[in-house]
Amino acid sequence: MIDKQLSIIVPNYNSGELLHKLLRSIELQTYVDYELLIVDNDSESSTKEIAKQYCDKYDNWFFFSEKDHGIYDAINKGIQLASGRWIYIIGSDDYLMNQNVLYQLFANRRIEECDMFYGDVLWGPTGAKYDGKFNWIKLFEKNICHQAIFYKKKLFESFGLYNMRYPQLADYEFNLKLFNSARVNIRYINVVIAYFSGTGVSRDNNDPFKKELSKRVKWEILRNKNILQVARYFLYQSVKKGLHPAYLELRYLISYGKQG
Repeated sequence: MIDKQLSIIVPNYNSGELLHKLLRSIELQTYVDYELLIVDNDSESSTKEIAKQYCDKYDNWFFFSEKDHGIYDAINKGIQLASGRWIYIIGSDDYLMNQNVLYQLFANRRIEECDMFYGDVLWGPTGAKYDGKFNWIKLFEKNICHQAIFYKKKLFESFGLYNMRYPQLADYEFNLKLFNSARVNIRYINVVIAYFSGTGVSRDNNDPFKKELSKRVKWEILRNKNILQVARYFLYQSVKKGLHPAYLELRYLISYGKQG
């Protein structure tokens, strides 16, 4: 593979014509300093044929197909294969917003100052824009769509690959680690990057990370904050949930921390 500025990773399984729509949106991009890696979970022949027809046309498009152990296993394989300085992950049932979006993003020289940058997506059939600028408090409540995020590859070398223990929300855990690190420079760019179908595995709420977020993860983040940052979180929760529920949550987290 040839070194590129950007590696686009597409985990895929039996996406059929949806994959065609995504690949067409990538093919039409005016930005060309990228490689595409389709990491396929041994799909049916019709889906494989769509992928191969595109990859045969371009020397910077690659298709890999073998059984995997879930979407994050496929993504981790793609990250390890990637030669780009930046990593972008998009589902096979999503697509890029317009043909200039990648050029628009990488023409912005300020992205070189950061380790991760993100924008927005349009969410599913509602077409709602999701979801603006995040901080660590907002990230406690909901995740940033990975279709909106670009990571420098070195982050996966420093913080590790996606944790396979979390089959639906490993990217959520990874994002919280980055937002909690003083070493990671993160920037929001007000650009709608992709259409997100909203039908991916992250909609499943049975991931054990959901429970851990309410205890271990929140405690690990809050204990590294100064008193003003903790007070800010408490004020935010008081406005959102009411004073008493916010107090109970804070007391619960402190109690959990003492047990540890």
